[in-house]
Amino acid sequence: MKTFGIASSGVHEGDLDVVNNSFVMLEDTDTNKEAVAQLLRGRLRTYLGEWFLDITEGTPYFQDIFKKSPDFTIVQEAFKNVILETKGVDSIDSYTMDFIDDRVLSLEFTVSSGSDTITQSIIIEV
Repeated sequence: MKTFGIASSGVHEGDLDVVNNSFVMLEDTDTNKEAVAQLLRGRLRTYLGEWFLDITEGTPYFQDIFKKSPDFTIVQEAFKNVILETKGVDSIDSYTMDFIDDRVLSLEFTVSSGSDTITQSIIIEV
């Protein structure tokens, strides 16, 4: 199965990736390292219930994270569950979650996907 590539950095981050006036297509989404990384970024940036075609998709931001004095353990487990439930992710090899300041959260993790290792760093403004 193919999926459209999404730019992961720079000015066009989050836009469809275009090279030489053609859309970038990613092959075999459950074994392609970039496709799995893109799926992880998308799932972590989608609020649970946000997507009308599947309201069970996404991260439980309003349910578990965007609370006054959230429970750090519950927040960590929410992110870890989303990561582990992502198609193509076999295991979490390393995981770090830190608050940069009162309203900015940093997630850094490495996952195994088949024979590949994927490292992601995501900043979330809460």
